[in-house]
Amino acid sequence: MGKILTEKYTILLIEDEDSLRKGIKKFLQSRGYIVNYAGSGEQALLLFEKFSYDLVISDIQLPGISGMEVLNAAMSKYPELVFIMMTAFSTIKSAIDAIKMGAYYFLPKPFEYDELDVIVGRAIKELTMIKKDSYITQVKLNRYQFSKIIGDSPVMYKIFELMERVANTDTTVLIQGASGTGKELVAKAIHYNSERRNNIFIAINCATLSEELLSSELFGYEKGAFTGAEKQKKGLFEVADGGTLFLDEISEIPPSMQVKLLRVLQEGEFIPVGGTSVVKTDVRIIAATNRDLKKMTSDGSVRQDFYYRLMVMPIVLPDLKDREGDIIKLAEHFLMIYSDKLKKKIGNIDEKAKEKLIKYNWPGNVRELENVIERAIILEDSNVITIANLIGLDSNDNSMSDFSSGKQSIDYLMLLDYKQAVSEFKKVYLTNRIEMNGGNIQKSAKELGIHRSTLYSLLK
Repeated sequence: MGKILTEKYTILLIEDEDSLRKGIKKFLQSRGYIVNYAGSGEQALLLFEKFSYDLVISDIQLPGISGMEVLNAAMSKYPELVFIMMTAFSTIKSAIDAIKMGAYYFLPKPFEYDELDVIVGRAIKELTMIKKDSYITQVKLNRYQFSKIIGDSPVMYKIFELMERVANTDTTVLIQGASGTGKELVAKAIHYNSERRNNIFIAINCATLSEELLSSELFGYEKGAFTGAEKQKKGLFEVADGGTLFLDEISEIPPSMQVKLLRVLQEGEFIPVGGTSVVKTDVRIIAATNRDLKKMTSDGSVRQDFYYRLMVMPIVLPDLKDREGDIIKLAEHFLMIYSDKLKKKIGNIDEKAKEKLIKYNWPGNVRELENVIERAIILEDSNVITIANLIGLDSNDNSMSDFSSGKQSIDYLMLLDYKQAVSEFKKVYLTNRIEMNGGNIQKSAKELGIHRSTLYSLLK
């Protein structure tokens, strides 16, 4: 958890469930915040007139006036307020609506208090950055400047030049690159350096939804369009009007859907599911893929007209192994981020560890490097990252492979006492599980049925 604050910040908590409200209030007060609370939207609106707040944490589902209505009313009168919205009934639409209205974060229930602590801490930290420009725009502009993308290699300079040239146009961009190369980061940088920066950026992974769900998410639907369509729903093309829509894994969209997308790309219009009227939209499309779309045109999985419409401005991101000069700069960048996040005073990477990082092939690219550094910080007890804690970077890491290869198995454990054997097995089991997931702590914790913070504690 973060350190207790010496400067006092005032939070308004809006939650109708009494036990949860008391629990959150008690926790936030223990972290040094001043907390007022309201049990309804109506009560909250009255409090806004009497008191000033730095941060609002509100449930969406409230008796009477909903949390979304409170958000809308409060932001229109007090645009400097920072909102964190909570709900046990999270949907893509509710998250998008909350963010579009100006919410800083959308927090699905149930959540851990340490997760809330991190989010509130970040919100308070960024709150201090408010000056003349709007809060959300200023923070995101700073976060996604081209200079914030780490890279000094010649190939990255060419990519920066392309990004700068294309940012202030409405040209469709196709970002190509292997998983973990930073496609969404590039898409956000283009958006926040464009004239659309004050409007919404929405990202959707096309591979995670069926054709029917993707169609309803992108184009929306009319009331009665299908069973369960009890009211009209706006699609992302309409929600993102004036902004940017990032279509990740666009190669997974079936040809029948490609025809519909082609019309939006060419004409800037679409028809909602079950509708008859054309809806106009001014949305910029940035797409991304880790597959060779040109090859996919030969078997019909990608239409040629769709392919050529996407390929107006291609940006190809290199694998990390082809950016040798950037590896240490990126590693030191992640070291700074996660040392602060994990509250550990680790300021450097020793020379042998650097050499190992440079020699590794990085099949998981920048994302894998980030995971490796985060894991090393968790395991490191000194103030320098050493080669011993760069786990999983080659086949000689006994701590990761000996049990699975049978070298250390039962004979080795028989040499240890019971507690040592259990501890050794637990360590190898956890590190192997993390390695299987490419270093992804969150995914590993989910598979193990424990919270991320619990896995961190076990690793320590």
